[in-house]
Amino acid sequence: MREIKFRGFAKRAKKWVYGYYRKPYIIVGNVHWEIDPDTLGQFTEYNINKKELWEGDIIQSYSFTDYRGKKYYNYHEVKWHDKYKCFYAMNIKRKSDGIGEGNVPLWSYMEKDNQQEIIGNIIDNPELLEVK
Repeated sequence: MREIKFRGFAKRAKKWVYGYYRKPYIIVGNVHWEIDPDTLGQFTEYNINKKELWEGDIIQSYSFTDYRGKKYYNYHEVKWHDKYKCFYAMNIKRKSDGIGEGNVPLWSYMEKDNQQEIIGNIIDNPELLEVK
C-alpha cells in the first residue's frame, strides 16, 4: 500500500519536516509543526540515487555530449498536474544550451536511463528556476 507523506518548511524551527499533513501542520509523531504553506510538497514514491524525490524538487538529467565533448543536460521541476492527476517533470528551459524535452509524466520520465540527479528544490534553490 502506498504511504502518503509530505514535507514542509517549519516556520519556527526554520527546518524541513517530514510526516503527515493536516492543514496547516506537518505531523511527526506527536509533534505538530506549523509550516509555510508555499513549501508543502508530497513524496512521489520515486527515488533517485537512493534519495527520495519530492514535489518541488529539481532534477538534472543527461541529454547528450557534443563533438567537442561538452555535456548537455535537461532540467525539470517535479509538479503535481491537476488535469491528469499525477506528478509531472516540468521542463525548465535554459537559454545557454537551448535544449529541453518538454513536460512529461513523472512515471515516464523515471523509466529513462539518463543519469538523473536531484540538484535542489524550488524553495532552497530558486536560482535553479531562472532561465539563463
